[in-house]
Order: sequence, then C-alpha cells, then structure tokens
Amino acid sequence: MAENGNALQRVLTFTYQLKFDQGEDKAFAVNLDYDTLNLLQEPRETLPDWTALTFHQCPNCPLEESSHPRCPVAVSLVDLFDFFKDFASYDEAEVWVRAMERTYYKRASLQDIAGALMGIYMVSSGCPILSKMRPMVLFHLPFQSWREASYRFITMYLFTQFILARNGKNPDWQLANFAEFYDTVEIVNQGFSERISFIEVMDGDVSINAVNLLNATGSMASMTLAEEDLQFWTKLILEHWGQKP
Repeated sequence: MAENGNALQRVLTFTYQLKFDQGEDKAFAVNLDYDTLNLLQEPRETLPDWTALTFHQCPNCPLEESSHPRCPVAVSLVDLFDFFKDFASYDEAEVWVRAMERTYYKRASLQDIAGALMGIYMVSSGCPILSKMRPMVLFHLPFQSWREASYRFITMYLFTQFILARNGKNPDWQLANFAEFYDTVEIVNQGFSERISFIEVMDGDVSINAVNLLNATGSMASMTLAEEDLQFWTKLILEHWGQKP
C-alpha cells in the first residue's frame, strides 16, 4: 500500500533481480496501481528526443501531439533503455522475478529479460492500443512460450467478450475480429522498433531485439487460430469435456 492523498493506493510490484556473471546485481521494481494497472513512475525532468510522439509515430496511433506531446510507451521505457544500452543481446544473467504469489527464476539472455520487462511497461504505459492487453499484466508470466502467450491472449479476449455481453455490447464469440486486433498490436510493435532503431546506432542492441522478440511471439500466438493448432486444442479439450472430436 502507498498513501495517495487521503487514500491508500494499492500497488502491484514486479521485481526483476539480475545477477551478472561478473558479480554485479541490478534490480528493477515495476510498480502499478493495482486497481487500474496504470504504470506508476516518477516523472523525468528531461526526456530524449526519440520519445516525442511524432518521432516515427506508429501509423495507427490515435493520439494527437497537442494533447500528448510524448509517446507514452517511449517515456515509460527510458530508464530501462538507459540500463541496457551498453550490453549485447546475447549477454546473459540470472534473474529472479518476484510477483505477488510466486517467484520465477531463469538464466536468460538480456534480450529475453528486457523483453519480459517491456511486456509490463508497454501495456501499462497509457498507449490506447496496447492498453487493451492490460488485464494480462495482473497475472504476468515472464519468459512465456508462444503457445502460453496464445492461450493467455485468447482466453483474455474471450473473457473480454463475456464482459462486453454482460454490459449490453456485441460480443465476438467466434473470434472473427481477433486477428484484426492482433494486427493493430503488431503495427505498434513494428512502429516502436523503428522508433528505437534511432538510439541503437550508438548503443547496444538489447532493446530493439527485445521488441522484435515480443513481436515475433505475438505473431506466433496469432497463429493459434490456424487449422493445425486448432486441431491440437480441439482434441485436448473435447476429450476431457466428455465428447470425442
């Protein structure tokens, strides 16, 4: 809990504790408002030019410069990029990820670690497109496989349709718009890769490769609706729900 004015603000914290082979330790504590999953971050006095909204702005971005002079995703990632800028993607570290209910451990490349962290920052930063995936952050799963990512994303999408139906909206039970929605996410990821390629000219390649990995995982996840993978899930689910496919 943290005090916010006269009320107590519930804070959700994910801590990434890194231990490098050289013995150096580094911790990232990502704090979110538990009730909204908004990113809680101290404002910076100055921001780099590449955080400007119009600097390689994503082609599907609905924000206007007059009200949002800075890209919310870019602003959220400045501190993270500052740390990783001197490392190479293939550098490795041990990492402990501490969440509310459990701790995850893995020895991983820095691009994998940075990618897992970016997954929290990007959807909680205030980007109107990526914010639609924000509910998944409550159950953050670092280093997920493409099949884990697809299962989590599709179940979130279907649960969203249930909530929409309960509130008088038109649900998409057949996932007719699922691929289209994920396409918008991929456009943002690709656009952001172009944005940060500017800072990679002089710095390490961890950040841009981490974004590319996120995009690749998402692309594979969207393939779950392909016939071959649907056969896997159809057989598995129907067998255990009393029906044969």
